[in-house]
Amino acid sequence: MSIDLAGGTASRIPLVHPEAVVGADCGAASCDVSGGVVVVGGLSSVSGALPVRLRLAPRVVLQHGDTVDTAPVVQVPVLPCAMSIVSGDALRGVDASRAVVRVDARCAGEARSLRWYSAGRALDVLGAVDDGGATFMLLGVGRVEGDELVVTASRGGADGSIVGQARARARTLPPPHATLGLDDGTAIDFVPTNRPATVGWAKTLGTGQLSLLPVEGVYDVSTRDGETTVQGQRGAGGLVALRFAWRVPSLPGALAAADLAIVSDPVERPLHEASVPAPLGAAAMGPTPIVELMCGSGSNAQRVLPGSDAHVSYADRDACRLVFHRERLSQDAGAQRLQLDVDVTRVDGTARPEAHLSQSIVLRRGDQPRFAWIKGVVGPFDRVTVRVSHADEPLWSDSAHEEPSVQWSIIFGTEHWRLYGTTAIPTGLYRVSDRAHSGILSLNFGVVMRATWLDSQGHEGFLGLEGGMMAVGLANDVSPEGQSLTQVATVAGLGLSVPIANRSLATETSINLHAWFEYEVSRDLGGEPGSPLGFVFGPSISIGNIGTNL
Repeated sequence: MSIDLAGGTASRIPLVHPEAVVGADCGAASCDVSGGVVVVGGLSSVSGALPVRLRLAPRVVLQHGDTVDTAPVVQVPVLPCAMSIVSGDALRGVDASRAVVRVDARCAGEARSLRWYSAGRALDVLGAVDDGGATFMLLGVGRVEGDELVVTASRGGADGSIVGQARARARTLPPPHATLGLDDGTAIDFVPTNRPATVGWAKTLGTGQLSLLPVEGVYDVSTRDGETTVQGQRGAGGLVALRFAWRVPSLPGALAAADLAIVSDPVERPLHEASVPAPLGAAAMGPTPIVELMCGSGSNAQRVLPGSDAHVSYADRDACRLVFHRERLSQDAGAQRLQLDVDVTRVDGTARPEAHLSQSIVLRRGDQPRFAWIKGVVGPFDRVTVRVSHADEPLWSDSAHEEPSVQWSIIFGTEHWRLYGTTAIPTGLYRVSDRAHSGILSLNFGVVMRATWLDSQGHEGFLGLEGGMMAVGLANDVSPEGQSLTQVATVAGLGLSVPIANRSLATETSINLHAWFEYEVSRDLGGEPGSPLGFVFGPSISIGNIGTNL
C-alpha cells in the first residue's frame, strides 16, 4: 500500500483485516481508523515514507518469526505527486483507449518527463496541456480489462522511484445504435453516396459524449445547425459500420476534442445511392417534372397533361412520345427506377394486346433527354393509356410532395361527325301509300348511308339521318287487295340505331328502328298503277360500318 496526494494532504490506507486494528498513530500526521481504512491527514511535508503504528485489538498480535508484536509499525510510502484521472471512467473492452491524468502544481513541472505505467505496461504520452497551474497528460492506455484502471508515474533515470498514482473505475459503454434518415424524414438502412443523411444517436453518456467520425475513403461527416450528417464517397461500396469517438468536453484546451476511445455501431450498413423519387408529371409541378408526354412536332407540339382525356388528331398518331428529362434530375436524386406501362384499346373498349408495353427504365442524370415513342394506334379513336410509376417504393414517404405514379390518357380522334354505309335487313316494315299498295313488308334488304354525330369517345349517336336503296317485299308480299308490294325503292329519313356488337368498327352489328319516305323507282319506271311515293317504318338489323369521320 502507499499514500498519494491526489486528494490533497489526506489519504486512505485500506486494511486487509480491519477487525484486528482498533487504532493507529502516525506521529506528526493524524490517523484515524474508520470503515476498514486508515484515514491519514495533516501531512505537513512530503517525505519518502510515513511510519504508522497500529494498535491491535486485545489478544491480537503480529508475529515475526519467533517474535510477537502488539503494536507493529508499518512504513507506508508517500507518493509526492497528487494525480487523478479526470477523463472519467475508463471504457472496458475497447482497443486503443486513452486517459487524461491531472498532475497537480507540485509536480506539474516534471510531468512531461515522468514515465507512465499501467498493469505492468509502459504507456505512451500522446499530449500534454497546462491549465490552472496543473498539467494534464493524455496517455494511451490500450485495452482495459477488469473493473479498475490504475496509472502509475515514476521518475526516469537511476532514481526510478514512484511519484504518483491515479485510479479510475472501468465500465462498458453501451453501443451507439445510430439511426439514418433523409431530409424529408424517410428512415433508411444504408449510407447514401449521393446525398447526406441525418444521423441520430445517444450523444451524451455521463461526463462524456460520442461524436461521429469520418472514415477516409468511405464516408464524410459534417455538422450544421446542430445536426450531424453522413454521406458516402462516390464510388464507395460494400458494408460499413459507423465509427464514434468518445470525448470529454470538460477537459481543458485541445484535450476537449481528443478521441479517448473509438467505438463502432454494431450494425454494418451498405453504401449505395439513395434513389429519391423526383416529380414525375403532375400538372402542379409546372415545367419541372422529369417525364412529359408530347404530341405533334415543331410549333404544333402540345404537352399532354396527366389526369384527363386528351384528344389528338388521328393523323398525329405517330408523333406522340414520352420525354424523360434527365437534365432536370439533381445530382443527389440518384437513379430513378421507373416502370412504364402502355395500353391501347379500340373505340369499342376492347384491348389491342399486340400494342401492350411494360418496361422497366433506369434514369440517371444526363445532358440530353430520352424519348419513348407511342406505338400501336391503328384505328380512329383508339385510346392510349400511359402510366409511369416509381419502382423504388421503400423510399416513398408520406411527406413527399409528388405522387408515386402519373398517368396520361389520349384519344386519337378529334372529329365530331360520321358518315358511313351499312347493310340493312328490315323485318316487318309497314308501308303507308295508296290503298292498294299499303301493308306489311316481311322481307327486305338494302344499303343505307347514315350520318350522325360522334361523342368525345368516338361513339356514334343513336339518332341519325339515313338514305339508301332498298328491295322491299322480297317474299312476294301482297296488299289486302291482292296487289304485289315487291318493289325497288329509294328511302330517306330518320333512324334510331343501337349497336349490339363491335361498336364503331367495320363489323358493327346493330338493331334499328326506321322512319323513311319512300320513292318506288321500279313502279314509276315500269308504269305500274298506284303512287310511287310512300312512307315506311319498322325495325331492322344492320351489319357493317364503313365510312369516314368528319
